[in-house]
Amino acid sequence: MLTESEICYLKTLLKQETENWENVSTLTDLYRHCKFTIRQLTKQMANIDNHHIFRKNKKANRSSTLLMVYKAERLYTALGDSQKIFKMVASLIFDE
Repeated sequence: MLTESEICYLKTLLKQETENWENVSTLTDLYRHCKFTIRQLTKQMANIDNHHIFRKNKKANRSSTLLMVYKAERLYTALGDSQKIFKMVASLIFDE
């Protein structure tokens, strides 16, 4: 599973124009790791339907891999926001 900092780093790398991103094996590995990360994050959060997320992007090309990186980044952001909300609610309930 990729960490949040790895996702941000991959996003920065994929935006750059280099010859390495035309290599299919590199893109396939990144796509597979991002897909696994999204599955794990959705399982932790609210058991979101992964079929809907993966329905359109079945090929591991540069644009779909970048889209998976964006989705993983947004899920990490949502996870952080939800943890903050639950901590606030828990402090309100248990402090009273």
